[in-house]
Amino acid sequence: WLPRHRTVWDTKYKLLDTNGPPVSDLYQMAAYCKARQVTNAHLLYAATEPQPSETLHIAHTSLRVHVHSLSVVAPETTDEFGVLTEKLKEQLWQIAETSL
Repeated sequence: WLPRHRTVWDTKYKLLDTNGPPVSDLYQMAAYCKARQVTNAHLLYAATEPQPSETLHIAHTSLRVHVHSLSVVAPETTDEFGVLTEKLKEQLWQIAETSL
């Protein structure tokens, strides 16, 4: 829950299927949004190759679920963890900035 952005975020530790997020993930986000009385949610999935983000509009509601894939592959360096951490932070800031 990010109060400043009035959005709920959930990280899934699984790869995003080519058909999009599972319906169960969307139901979960709908429940979170209803509990927080907001209309925007972000689902974050791990990816070896990030895909463009997409926004799903849930039928018969004002709910929008933004689906993102985050690259979790770091280049081979002496500090792979540090590089990956910075890469993830950059991706998350880009998503957060578009949520304002």
